[in-house]
Amino acid sequence: MEAIYKEHLVRQSDLIPVDKIEKLSVLVIGCGAIGSFATLALAKMGVERFTVYDHDAVDIVNMSNQFYRFSDIGTNKAMALRQLVHDFTRVDITAQPTKFLPGMVHTADIVIMAVDSMEVRASLFPHIRAKYLIDTRMGAEKYTQYVVDMRTRASKETYEKTLYTDSEAVAERCTAKSTIYTALTAGSMVCKAVKNILANEAHPKTILMDLNKSTNNVMMFQ
Repeated sequence: MEAIYKEHLVRQSDLIPVDKIEKLSVLVIGCGAIGSFATLALAKMGVERFTVYDHDAVDIVNMSNQFYRFSDIGTNKAMALRQLVHDFTRVDITAQPTKFLPGMVHTADIVIMAVDSMEVRASLFPHIRAKYLIDTRMGAEKYTQYVVDMRTRASKETYEKTLYTDSEAVAERCTAKSTIYTALTAGSMVCKAVKNILANEAHPKTILMDLNKSTNNVMMFQ
């Protein structure tokens, strides 16, 4: 069955360079709403080399917007995600049931930052060792995504200007943060950015989305 799936991925090579995606290494920091769905989707696209970090356990409040089962409640999110991704794709990811802390060294081609706090983003950014960073920020029906080329100073300096403090952030209701369709949209946009990178295609460096608007709800900047 796995061999048949591999042949299927090869036939998709007009969209996704299979030789590149098989070699791609991805680090996911945070296995919540965006991190869990993006990891699953990327595994279905053919990514096999994952390391995911999360110290939290699955809670009943996560059932409305994260890729977990009721039977996972009480289990560490990284460990639960490892089992789920294997069940759905046969991909074996490396799960780290702990926080990714400043000073930790982990090199990857792409790092997906899927954390809740601006303070955490700011503390981790200087320690990111990757070719690209994809930072995801979600609140209710709004989603922001930054794709940072970590090999260029200009790209990193531009991104650093977006790292405002938590006190400056607009607080959303906890229930509003559990908007499933925003999380699914975010996961899709992460996958599209990875595809663009692998295919050497132009991609927006910044995406601003407001799904509450009926028109002009997406803004993209190069």
